[in-house]
Amino acid sequence: MVIFKENLFLVFMKYILILFVVLNSKTVYFGIIHNTLTQYTFIVLFIIGLFFIRISIRAIKINLTRFTLMLLYILINVFINFSGMGSSHFKIVIIFVINIILMSFICSQFTNFEIANVYVNLMSIIAIISLICFSLAIFSPDIPSKFATTYQAGSNGNYVLSPFYMWGWGRIATRNSGLFWEPGAFQAFIMVALLMTLLVLLPISQNMKNLKKLKAQFIIFCITILTTQSTTSYILFILLITVFYKDVKELFLTNSSKNGRLIKGFVTFIFISIGIYYVFASNNISDKFSGMGNEYSSVAIRMNDTIQSINLIKEGGFVGLGKTDNTKNMEVMNDINNNSNGIMNMLYTYGLFFGAIYIFFYKKGIDSFFIISKSRKKYFLYLVFIIFNFTEGFYWLSFFILFLFETKTYKFEYLKSKDIKIIGGDE
Repeated sequence: MVIFKENLFLVFMKYILILFVVLNSKTVYFGIIHNTLTQYTFIVLFIIGLFFIRISIRAIKINLTRFTLMLLYILINVFINFSGMGSSHFKIVIIFVINIILMSFICSQFTNFEIANVYVNLMSIIAIISLICFSLAIFSPDIPSKFATTYQAGSNGNYVLSPFYMWGWGRIATRNSGLFWEPGAFQAFIMVALLMTLLVLLPISQNMKNLKKLKAQFIIFCITILTTQSTTSYILFILLITVFYKDVKELFLTNSSKNGRLIKGFVTFIFISIGIYYVFASNNISDKFSGMGNEYSSVAIRMNDTIQSINLIKEGGFVGLGKTDNTKNMEVMNDINNNSNGIMNMLYTYGLFFGAIYIFFYKKGIDSFFIISKSRKKYFLYLVFIIFNFTEGFYWLSFFILFLFETKTYKFEYLKSKDIKIIGGDE
C-alpha cells in the first residue's frame, strides 16, 4: 500500500479541465457568446493535460472503441446528407465530434471519484455565487442593472448577463439560472451534483471533515434547486429524497448524538416547510399547470416537440436527416423551434443506429460511474437522465457526453487523515 499525494500542478489541471467541461456545456457567457474562444482554450488545456496526466490503458481502449463506433455512424450520416450541409452545419458536427474525443480522453485520465469531487466542489462555488446574484435580483435589482450587459445571441434571444451569472432575458429575472441559458438547465447540473454527492462521494468519504463539507454542499444545492423555480427540478428533487432517503440519512446522521438528531430533524422540518411554501408561492409553477391548455405554455411546447419529432424520426430512419437546412425546414413545418427534446432531436438528426449505440453506451457509463447496488436506485438514476434529455438538448454538451465513457479506476480507501490509500490501479 502506498500513500497517493498529488502535486499542486496536477490538482490545478484537474480543476481547470473539469471547469472547462462545465463552461463549454452551453453556459451563456462562455459557451454561447464566446463559444469559439472557450472551445479553443479547452482544446489547448486538454493537449497540455495529455503531457502531464497519466491515461489508463484499460479505460482508453474501451473509450476509443466507443468513440470509433459513434464516429463511424456520424460519418455515414454526413456522407449521405453531405449535399444539404453548409459550413455552419459542418461546424456543429465537428464540435460534437471534438467534444466526444475530449471527453473520452478526460474520462481515461481521471477516476469517477476525482471527477465527482472536483465537479461537486466547482458546482458548490457556482451555486453560492448564483444565490448571491439571485438575492440581488430579488431584493436590489438596481445593482445588477448597473453592470450586467445585454447580449443578442441569434435565435437564443437577448441575455442580460455577467461572466459569472445569467441575470435574465431582456430584463433582470427572479429565477436562478446560474451560468446557464435557463433555470431548467441549471437544475440538471445541480441535480447531477446531488447524485454524485450521494452515490460517488458519500460511500467512500469516511473522513469526518469530508462529511461536514459534503453536508454543507448538499444543503447549498438543495437551496439552489428551490430558487430555480423549475417544475422538473421540484419533482425530481422530491423523488430523489424519497428514493435515496437512507443515503441522505446516512450523510446527515453519521455519528450524531440524540440531541444532534433532534436539532437536524428540526432544521430539516423548517427547510422543507420553507421549500413547500416557496413552491406554492411561485407563480411560475402554478402558471405552468394552469396554462397547460395554452399552445405557448412550457408543457404544451415540450409535448408538441416530442409528438412532432416522431414524424421526423420516421423520415430520418436509421441514418438520420443530418444537420441540414432541409432538417430545419422540416422542424418548422412540424411547429418545432429549437427542439426541447434532446433524445428525439438526436434520433432524427443522427439516426436510429447512432441513437441506439449512444443510449447503450450512456447506460454503461452511468452504471460504471455511480456506486449503486440496488436496482430501484439504478432505475431511478436512468429515469433522471432520461427526463433531463427529454426536456433539454443535453446530448451534445461536454458534461453530459462524459457519461458515455468509462473512467479510470482505482481501488482505494480513506484514512482518518486527508490522505488516500491506493491499493493497486489500472494504469
